[in-house]
Amino acid sequence: MAVMFANAVAFNQELSFVTSKVTNMAGMFAYAAAFNQLLSFDTSKVTIMEGMFEGAAAFNQPLSFVTSEVTNMGMMFQSAMALSDANKHLIRCAWEGTEAFDDQYDDWNEASFIMKDQGSTKCAAGTELTESECEAHAGAVAGLTYKNKIIQGEVSLYPSGCWEYSDQGNLLGTVYFNEAPSSHQVTSASAAPICKRVCE
Repeated sequence: MAVMFANAVAFNQELSFVTSKVTNMAGMFAYAAAFNQLLSFDTSKVTIMEGMFEGAAAFNQPLSFVTSEVTNMGMMFQSAMALSDANKHLIRCAWEGTEAFDDQYDDWNEASFIMKDQGSTKCAAGTELTESECEAHAGAVAGLTYKNKIIQGEVSLYPSGCWEYSDQGNLLGTVYFNEAPSSHQVTSASAAPICKRVCE
């Protein structure tokens, strides 16, 4: 099935192939610019997925393929610009431990975080960022400044944990780590807590 729909720029139809014996899906939807359909292929024998969605500019679906035999995922999602952080996260969870995927998509770490709305309380139990994760998140987003502590007198003004101060003042684009007690649940019109997305 390699390059089967490659460069089929207008193709966007549902597919229901029997794929239980397929070993090569390289470039299957490469540059199929309009393609955006949910896929449920049997990929238990597939070893090559290189460039499968490369340049598939509209593709934005979760994938839960079996990837235990896959050895090559190079450029699988190169220039697949529509793929949302939420779907990246679902894909990361589904393919957790797949070496071929981990080797290529370490830069998808940003998909593991979600910023709540301003006025939200602290993150749910189990989704809080540690101080080091908070700093790493800030470093992964262009334009953000990281401050590892807030002023002691303000520790009770914002949700506990990691949050982005998004007021229109001098601290625009600043991420802070707040050491307030874990039970602290104040809301703030200028602070948005940053939480982990967790695999379910």
